[in-house]
Amino acid sequence: MAVRVAFDEVDSTQSVAIDRAKSGAPDGTYVVAGVQTNGTGRTGRSWSSPRGGLYVSWIGPGALTAPGLLPLAVAVEIRRALPDGVRAQTRLKWPNDLLVLRVGHPAQKLAGILTDRVNGPDETIRAVVGVGLNVATPRTDLPEEIRSRTAILAELVDPAPDVREYEDRVVESIARAVARLDTPEGRASVVAECREHLIGLGEPVRIDGRPVGTLRALCEDGAAAVEQDGTTFEIRAGELTLPELA
Repeated sequence: MAVRVAFDEVDSTQSVAIDRAKSGAPDGTYVVAGVQTNGTGRTGRSWSSPRGGLYVSWIGPGALTAPGLLPLAVAVEIRRALPDGVRAQTRLKWPNDLLVLRVGHPAQKLAGILTDRVNGPDETIRAVVGVGLNVATPRTDLPEEIRSRTAILAELVDPAPDVREYEDRVVESIARAVARLDTPEGRASVVAECREHLIGLGEPVRIDGRPVGTLRALCEDGAAAVEQDGTTFEIRAGELTLPELA
């Protein structure tokens, strides 16, 4: 059963949830906030968190066979929870983003997923999954440098979405993603779905700004398979960019 821990304002739902996971909070506990003052993304990057967005961090079992696949598995489930018209415009970007692609617009980020694994008080591995989803954030409240590359659900659907409704959808999506990764059949179905909707396959990519070759595949464990000069190697961390997204 989900345990909701809500704040009007907090520094970071992820940091609060990590502390609670370490202290033994039960699986299904999640932390949600109306505003984050120090929201974080991957590799410590800041995540702009004005009111109107959804900022949630969920605690659950972390002893997964393929933990590197978890961010994309969550993105797949969130994608499924979107209205049909929006879902048709979304693509996954390795390793943890959900993008909206529309003709005449740059690629825009709708959601980002951050995952951490920590030890509970009994040394049990716990997963902490953080999601930032741009539900109804006023565009003018976003930093100017990211406004054009941010997708906002309220601009894509009518009537305007309710943040609390999407809180429930996202929490359920995270739980489903973790459950799917718990079985070989579920993991295989996640990988197949991710491959179907992953952007950039067959294209030259950069990792952390450095050209590394052509993205060839998504591996069974969530790594990116990249080919350069006839050699294929696997990348498990980093910020991926594509020429079409530059």
